[in-house]
Amino acid sequence: MILIMKKTTYIVLFLILLLSLSGCKSSSKTQKNLSPSEVQTGETKASKSTETAEPQNSKLAKDDSSKDIVSKKEPEIYNILGKSNRLTKSETDAMNTWREEIVKMSKANSDRLFINGYTKEKVVALTFDDGPDSKTTPRILDILKKNNIHGSFFFIGNRINQYSSVVKRTYEEGNLVLSHSFSHPELTKKSAKEVKNEFISAENAIYSVIKKKPAIVRPPYGAVNETVLKEASEEDLKLTIWSTDTLDWSQKEKANIVKNVVDNVRPGEIILMHSNEDKATTAEALPEIITKLKEKGYSFVDLSELLNTNAYK
Repeated sequence: MILIMKKTTYIVLFLILLLSLSGCKSSSKTQKNLSPSEVQTGETKASKSTETAEPQNSKLAKDDSSKDIVSKKEPEIYNILGKSNRLTKSETDAMNTWREEIVKMSKANSDRLFINGYTKEKVVALTFDDGPDSKTTPRILDILKKNNIHGSFFFIGNRINQYSSVVKRTYEEGNLVLSHSFSHPELTKKSAKEVKNEFISAENAIYSVIKKKPAIVRPPYGAVNETVLKEASEEDLKLTIWSTDTLDWSQKEKANIVKNVVDNVRPGEIILMHSNEDKATTAEALPEIITKLKEKGYSFVDLSELLNTNAYK
């Protein structure tokens, strides 16, 4: 009996031992499935994923930056307006072709070749070419002074000495005295040296009267090419064309001159008129132009203010 009990005890102990060994193997297998190396690999992947993944804020910042670049607008450059019923079809076609070309050129050089002012405010600049003289320019100065408006006058250099008192008055009354070249040639048909000389000679003529050299020039006929651009840039001159042409050189009817301005006016408009001897109708039209633009809510500034650039060097 005792022997049987001993055998039974041995069997039980043996079974317990087997069960213990079996449990160790199972535990070893389980530990292998969750080995430190495999766990570390998982963490490393997670860590690398965190490091290489772009932070959300950074991505948004890049997106915002991209939007800023896209939304950054180029200055709005107007098409040139104004018409005359006295021009032939071929003359009108040639004028329209030039207008398209000069606007395209301005878009490629918007910081140094201006068609209009880059503003949404209801302001315009009144500009006058081909003076000075003893008749029309003084009449225009009287009208501007009466209305407390400063105009921008593009004077031809070889007329400065003859009408120096008019030039001096123009400047002293707060108007801008600017360059329209020295002898009014078509600059695109001149050599670089000749273009430079036209600019410098006109500057010197103006300086002889007002002791300042203009920093803004209007090329005669609005004729510009790469040579004119280059020479103007070298002389630190801004080129200014116009966005509304009264065509007062073509038509003599006051009503049409007024209509070209009032019907076409836009914020930042640069309005072209002339102030030489045979432009009496321009002086007659000016008071009505001023009145009607004021009725539309417009005010008047000189080119320096409109273009946000220096008038003089």
